[in-house]
Amino acid sequence: MKISNIILNFNKMDLHLSKFQNLTKSLFLSLILVSVVLLKPLFANAQAPTALKYPAEAVFLANVSNVYLGPTVSGIVDSYSISPTNLPPGLTFYSNTGVISGMPTAAFPQTTYTITATNAHGSTTKTIGLKVFNTFYNNNNSKVSFLGTNREFKKGTTGTANGDITLYKDVASIDGQKIDCIITTVSQSGVSSWVNYDQNSSSGQGYSNNDPAFFSPQLNFSSTGGNVHFNFQFILGGTFNDSTLKGTNVTLQNVKLNTYDIDGNGSTNSNQFNQFGGFSNYELASTGSNIGVTYQATTGLTQFRSNTHTNESNVLDPTTRVRVPYANMSNFDIIVGSGNGTAYFFLDFSAGGSFTTTTYSSPSLDLNAQMPGNVNVANGCGTSLSFADGNAKSVVSASGDTLNELKITFDAGDIKDGVKEKIVVGSTNIPLNFTNGQAIPSVTVSGKIYNITASVTGSKKVLVFKPTSNSTFTT
Repeated sequence: MKISNIILNFNKMDLHLSKFQNLTKSLFLSLILVSVVLLKPLFANAQAPTALKYPAEAVFLANVSNVYLGPTVSGIVDSYSISPTNLPPGLTFYSNTGVISGMPTAAFPQTTYTITATNAHGSTTKTIGLKVFNTFYNNNNSKVSFLGTNREFKKGTTGTANGDITLYKDVASIDGQKIDCIITTVSQSGVSSWVNYDQNSSSGQGYSNNDPAFFSPQLNFSSTGGNVHFNFQFILGGTFNDSTLKGTNVTLQNVKLNTYDIDGNGSTNSNQFNQFGGFSNYELASTGSNIGVTYQATTGLTQFRSNTHTNESNVLDPTTRVRVPYANMSNFDIIVGSGNGTAYFFLDFSAGGSFTTTTYSSPSLDLNAQMPGNVNVANGCGTSLSFADGNAKSVVSASGDTLNELKITFDAGDIKDGVKEKIVVGSTNIPLNFTNGQAIPSVTVSGKIYNITASVTGSKKVLVFKPTSNSTFTT
């Protein structure tokens, strides 16, 4: 029986008004309508729920997205259930309302869930997809592989021209999430020709023990030498956009970089070098290392250069090897070069094989000119300069013993929350979400005033501390 089918026709109904002397036709109609209202939920509950809906499949960012997914449904629901029951960490499913809410705390692979709405008369279901990605992924020093079979030239056809962009897919898989990498050939100087953009063969003329997972450019330089600048940007797998030539940037945590075969080709002045930065320490072979280390003020990078022009054909020879650990790596720049002639480079983003090493720490800086800072030795560094009173040292090339400015450069991709992450100078906090040209108040440390300028170029953010006129960092 459906309530909507009740037809009241007072013209044909025998009301027996004699039994309802004080009840008018209008009042009787009101009672009938009240009965309809009261009975309707009972009749509705006699049906199973239908038309269960949720928002479209959702992708969320760990530790950022506030999630609230609530259902819509026709009919009465006594309870909800979900299968499978393992939701992304930080999210909760409420069986009384069908709501999924919370803040995801870790990456979680794309998963399809079936949600069921039930009452005593039946049920209805709906499938939804949930995925959580993270901008920070712990690589745990595992291998990051640049395989030729996973390479696509996105701008240019060879990767060898300035501005060429090459995509390497599936360079890593962390917690079920695939990672890709964009390599940009930023610039080059003194290159006569490219032997190979990225050599995959394990051995060839003048080299052996290459790994196809290495990034291994091979070049010929002019008689006066030259270099090539590469930029690596790690992105979320599958997010590369062919129109913008970009993807969703991610940061890999705990990455080790080995750069092998920093030697020569046998010709005078053919010494090879690598330049890169952003590390807190590096390792060289404890015995027989042929690598010299200097800071390059023009690029702001540390240079690892062969001390000999002799060729070592074994790529993995420890005397021509540098290993550098990175706590975080998102956007990475490296310049490779040589004094002249043929030069092969082999970059291995992994822990690599074991070898006996000596670890050298990068010096730190102390803005307090009145109190001794950290004692930093100059192993593998350029000329050590007095930065403050006491034993604090710096590896900034300068004339004499004075240091006129301090430049701090970092990549925006390494910063998770620029509001909360700050550079602290004395009692002054400088949030790292500053914009290009933003006014930063000066700071006073030990009676000295330092003016600060901020600049942002692309993903590179720079703060320059400079003492006021007639003043230097040293006293």
